Parts: sequence; C-alpha cells; structure tokens
Amino acid sequence: MIVFSLPFPVSLNQAYRAVNRGKHATVLISKKGRDYKKLVANLMGNRYQIITDDICMEIHAYEPDRRRRDCDNFPKLIQDALTGIVYKDDCQIKRLIVEKKGLNKEEPNVKIYIHKYSTDS
Repeated sequence: MIVFSLPFPVSLNQAYRAVNRGKHATVLISKKGRDYKKLVANLMGNRYQIITDDICMEIHAYEPDRRRRDCDNFPKLIQDALTGIVYKDDCQIKRLIVEKKGLNKEEPNVKIYIHKYSTDS
C-alpha cells in the first residue's frame, strides 16, 4: 500500500474551463488546475515506480472551510495530477472511496491510500 498526503485541491470549477470551439465546447485545464498539477509533481518527485495494475484509491479529505462540497468533485484533479507519477492512467482506478474527515483550517489536505485492486479489496 502507498500512503501520502497532498494539499487540498482547488475546486473542480476552478480547475477546468469549458471553451467554445465553433459548434463544440472543449474542456481545458485552467491555470489554477495546471498549478496544482505542478505542485503535486514537485511534491511527489520520483518516489514511486509507476503502477500498471488496476488500483483502489481511498481519499481522506481534511477541508479548509465549511463550504459545501460534493464528494465526487474534488477527486478528479487529484486523479489527473497523479497520472504518470503514481500510476500510468487514472482509468486504472477500479474502486474510489472518498471520505470527508473534517476541517483543517491551518493545513487543508487529502490523505491518499493506494493499493492493488482485487474484488476482495
């Protein structure tokens, strides 16, 4: 099992932007989203060999404030930021567990647990 902590991510609305391209809208990562991904890359470095197996990811969130947040929104940026650093592609995540653990106003963060996926895990 791999366990590490990261800073709490920016909101999904801040991390991604929809841009109209003619008749179609394209979703792009914003500057805040790119900055978070760079921060994660710098913090993680080359500590881990990239996992190629299917995985289970558990996220414990220690939020910065009492604003209402959906549990399924903030993991996306975390998953994208860890792609190519911890695992090859975020499609390898076969089980995702997200739990809000409370407030941490001084140092909002997410604690990440990653282990190999099995139908028993």
